[in-house]
Amino acid sequence: MSESEPRKRQEPRPAEDPIGMSFADRHFADAAMALLGCRNDDDVYEVIAYFIANIAPGTVAIVNEITPDLEWLVTRKVAGLDASLLVKAATLAGFDLIGKRSAVVSAYWDEWLSGTLTRIPGGFVEFASSEVPRATVQTAAKVFGITDVFTIGIANGSNAFGNVHIFVRSPDVVLPTDVIESFIHHCYSALANMASTRRLAESAERNQLLLDSMVEGFAVHEIILDDDGKPCDYRFLDANPAFAALTGLKVEDLIGRTIREVSPELGPLWIERYKAVAMTGIVSRFEGDVGGPGRHFEALAYSPIPGQVAVLVSDITERKQAEIALKKSESRQKVVLQTAMDGFWLIGSDGCLLQTNDAYCQMSGYSEH
Repeated sequence: MSESEPRKRQEPRPAEDPIGMSFADRHFADAAMALLGCRNDDDVYEVIAYFIANIAPGTVAIVNEITPDLEWLVTRKVAGLDASLLVKAATLAGFDLIGKRSAVVSAYWDEWLSGTLTRIPGGFVEFASSEVPRATVQTAAKVFGITDVFTIGIANGSNAFGNVHIFVRSPDVVLPTDVIESFIHHCYSALANMASTRRLAESAERNQLLLDSMVEGFAVHEIILDDDGKPCDYRFLDANPAFAALTGLKVEDLIGRTIREVSPELGPLWIERYKAVAMTGIVSRFEGDVGGPGRHFEALAYSPIPGQVAVLVSDITERKQAEIALKKSESRQKVVLQTAMDGFWLIGSDGCLLQTNDAYCQMSGYSEH
């Protein structure tokens, strides 16, 4: 196909009578209702195909999805006059029409992005000769009686999910351009919403996997205010398995419940700790006991959004036990040194005296100070 050939946008012809307008409006409304019931991309492509076939009798619609790399179009749906025959013809030609990949034609990229209905110069012969031998295409055009080919992108001006090729089999067919462009734009919005929902779901799944695999406990709380607008309780909105393990409870025993319900004894203490975080948004770090005697934790609390407090909890029991053991060891060492009969001193790398005992002080005649 020559990229230098001008492309003409088909202008809508005025309706000859009110029946033509009501026909288009009726199919637009029916298709819009069907679009609301779509659950996935494939449903949307099917609605597009049958909308074109119904609103423009005497045409065949081929709906393509564009690959993420924007290099290929993959045929998803075919509908319209003799669509089944077209599929059979493709099979006889040696390929399956549904799922067929064809290269994106750069000459039409701008039109596809704009979402305008564009007539392809040269019709079916120019359209298909890059994929199939020209003689075969010319024979097929005569057999199917294809007079014109139009294309429109499922796009919003900057992004595209695919396009639609419309094969016209009668010179009397008039495509309702404005109606088609408007509906395809609605379909783009539906596909964009589905894509956004998938991204959010995938992001939420990744975040959940991350939270579930964390060694640290994590929980999100909804702050409950009293009549004076001050925090008086909080409700667990989310918690990971590590947080549940630290508290000795199950995740399902926490979600939706308040701290006063979960732990009436510790509730007031935790509420007091979170109060300043909830009211000021200032991050708070503190240590304490949790999960029974001898267990120690370090918590970092912050407010991700107003009215909520999130807390990241680390079990520091081993560290605390090591610190206690070190202090005991240092205390015993000091007792031994201070009661020893021999003098002892410790000098740093800079030559300064760091430590000494009573015996050395007596020998040197100086006080420890």
